[in-house]
Amino acid sequence: MQQRRSIEVGDATLECTVCGLGAPVVLLANAGCSIGYFDHLARALVTGGFQTIAINMRGVGGSSGSLDGATLHDLASDVAGVIKAIGCGPAHLVGHAFGNRIARCLAVGQPLLVRSVTLLAAGGLIAPPAGPIGTHFRNATQAKMNGSDCVTVLGARWLSPASDPKILAGVECWPEVFTRPSRDKSERASRILVGRRHCPPSRYPGAR
Repeated sequence: MQQRRSIEVGDATLECTVCGLGAPVVLLANAGCSIGYFDHLARALVTGGFQTIAINMRGVGGSSGSLDGATLHDLASDVAGVIKAIGCGPAHLVGHAFGNRIARCLAVGQPLLVRSVTLLAAGGLIAPPAGPIGTHFRNATQAKMNGSDCVTVLGARWLSPASDPKILAGVECWPEVFTRPSRDKSERASRILVGRRHCPPSRYPGAR
């Protein structure tokens, strides 16, 4: 059974869905993408005996809060507030694309809330194709689009060439939010490493 909640954290309100019982897994989607991105994964995790907590970041779905000047620390604090409000910490974190940065920042800033970190499409090992993807998103005329249109119209590189963009038709995306989150330059990947001394990361890069 899925429970949808709105949780106030400081000046932000975070919409999340809670499903299942068991060890908690917090799901953080890419910037601008709704929690629907994780529907299939959430169902599989619940079937496997986990509880999932999928969170919409500020400006997505029913979540609100200013993104002007917001840093990764602000967005990570939002997630921490949800974990504390639900009382599900320490939790496993799963961060996809931009969500991976939030997950790492939270793990470093508030490690007592985090049991493990899994990064999906974190990048860095395989060079992206050339092209001004950010420009297409900034020039988007629609406030909200579905995920498949983001791939076919805006050129989002969220799928391999062999994947059918229609699989993202149920995912809602806010193009403006995709380009808005501030990247605090002091929070580069090289400085947000998770437990590398005690838990060497396992990498499974995909070539396609």
